[in-house]
Amino acid sequence: MSQQQIGRSEMSYPPHQPEPPPLPGPGRPPWPPQSQPPPPFRASEPRVPYPRPDKTPGPDKTPGPGPADRRQPRWTSDVGRCVGMAIVWLVIGTVFVIGVHFRLVRHNNGTTVDSTEVFAAMWLGLLGMVVPLAFIGEKRVDRGVRFDGLVSMFTVSSVLVALMGLIAAVAWKPIIGSEAVPGSVLDELFSTLAAALIIFLFLLTATAVAIAAAIPLAAGAFPRWVSAGIGLPVWIIAGIASGFAAIFVFGGPPTLLRLVLWFLAALVSLTVMCLVLVLVQRWRVSHGNIPR
Repeated sequence: MSQQQIGRSEMSYPPHQPEPPPLPGPGRPPWPPQSQPPPPFRASEPRVPYPRPDKTPGPDKTPGPGPADRRQPRWTSDVGRCVGMAIVWLVIGTVFVIGVHFRLVRHNNGTTVDSTEVFAAMWLGLLGMVVPLAFIGEKRVDRGVRFDGLVSMFTVSSVLVALMGLIAAVAWKPIIGSEAVPGSVLDELFSTLAAALIIFLFLLTATAVAIAAAIPLAAGAFPRWVSAGIGLPVWIIAGIASGFAAIFVFGGPPTLLRLVLWFLAALVSLTVMCLVLVLVQRWRVSHGNIPR
């Protein structure tokens, strides 16, 4: 037997061990059925679908930059907004009153504003009109107007705003100086209590009227033709009228009759404001805007 035949006989497999099938590949037969690789492992747990996000609108899902805008602020925070708006308006007015006193403020036609008393009275008269601006256009869930405590919050705010206006008038009195009309409310401010009370009651009346006219529009209460068609023109007209009326009120004498008239006007305006705020709150409850 040749050496090549001996090598082949040594490499041959015994009869009791079958020869392994060839590996699959190009030009080779596939795996035999009994030699197929095992299937890949699969988990026996059932597949749980991923929960879809809830897109149902609700009171706690209103759009806003952060969770803080979705919470109703505290009662004192809303009062602070009214007082803060009044302070900003009066600080700007102080700068203009000083500018008018030194003849630094001019009209559109280039002439100098030469009456510090008239300018100061008009600026104070517009104070009540700017207070509701702090509650218009808010992105809060309550649209900037809180759901409860409207009557007490705006009553306290109106009194504080009128008090801030009186403090500003006292601070502007030395700046106005001799430009005040002799015997007028601004001229007798330091010597007559009636003069200070007339200023306070006038500002309280103007603020209450402005709030009663503008808050229904800010809160989204009443039909649109009532809040925007009636309330908005009343707010604008009353605000401008109070600015011009302040010229005659602060430039007139501080008589007892005027004091009584402005006391009655303040009482009526506060009553109307409270009635409107109660109706606003009831409207929002009846239409599902706030929970009962």
